[in-house]
Amino acid sequence: MIRKLYLLLFSLVLCFSDAAQAQDAVFSQFYAAPLHLNPAMIGFGIKPRIVLNYRNQYPSFGNAFITTNLSYDRHVPKINSSVGMSLLADRTGGGIYNTYLLTAYYAYQLHLNENLALKAGAEVSYLNKNLDWGKVILSDMINPLTGQAIIPTTEDIPPSENIHRADFGFGVVAYSDKSYIGASVKHVTQPNLDFTSVADDDNRLKMRASLHLGHTFYVGKEKFQKSRMYLSPNLLLVNQGRFNQATLGLFAGKSILYGGVQYRHTFRNSSAFITTLGVRVGIFQFGYSYDFNLARLQTNAGAHELSLIIDFGNTEAAKNEMKRQQGAECPAIFRPQ
Repeated sequence: MIRKLYLLLFSLVLCFSDAAQAQDAVFSQFYAAPLHLNPAMIGFGIKPRIVLNYRNQYPSFGNAFITTNLSYDRHVPKINSSVGMSLLADRTGGGIYNTYLLTAYYAYQLHLNENLALKAGAEVSYLNKNLDWGKVILSDMINPLTGQAIIPTTEDIPPSENIHRADFGFGVVAYSDKSYIGASVKHVTQPNLDFTSVADDDNRLKMRASLHLGHTFYVGKEKFQKSRMYLSPNLLLVNQGRFNQATLGLFAGKSILYGGVQYRHTFRNSSAFITTLGVRVGIFQFGYSYDFNLARLQTNAGAHELSLIIDFGNTEAAKNEMKRQQGAECPAIFRPQ
């Protein structure tokens, strides 16, 4: 039964994904997955930062779409640059179709003045996609009388179950302690993801272009050693092939707590309404969000998403050192305290 559910869900994905074009994994908490968003979004602090993201989409289908991302980044003042690495695993249908992405990042930082900085970044990735044909059930394998998948398939089996590709991207971001605007382009070579030897433009990983921006409004006057409440509207626009998406959100935070709401729209139809709640204590930040599904695929299953950030730069000593290096402070949405 579980395998049949996986097959059904996999078929629905093909139907609703514009000629089955490959698309990147999406994190609703994009601000908590900065390296996945833009290769320039690294090294906001001079100390290391470790980020773990986990997303379970349509959980009622039983581990149908599981995405995990682990990243590390830091700034190196001596070379005025930032470096980072990430490992992303995207598993579909309980391991039927999997994507693994190992990425190295580099960004150069230019201080325009004491409050404004510009970063330009690049990424180089090793991409692996694999398909477990032993778990695939094709329509001609199913006995119409019993519903059991016991008939040998007449379909041609691809010669390989693995795809290995190199991938590249770049991005830029300008930011101050209150505002940011950035843009990125990923998959500039549009690698071929066809498991067969037939060249098919629809099976290329299309370029992913994104624009993201936001501003922080503080409430009340600044007081010594007391955090102020802030409001932060944000916008994320994404294009990948024929796929377009806009996410508009509003976040608020004070002291150790933050939260927000987002509305994601795919230009053809509503996609999700997202709620987020998080806490930050010392160098630790934990966030939870839930996507309420608004798409054409009518199901009560939304998406659970967790994020954990360990930012060793979120200490008074590290902040003072950053000021001595004349580094611009990042917006509040990336340091919600």
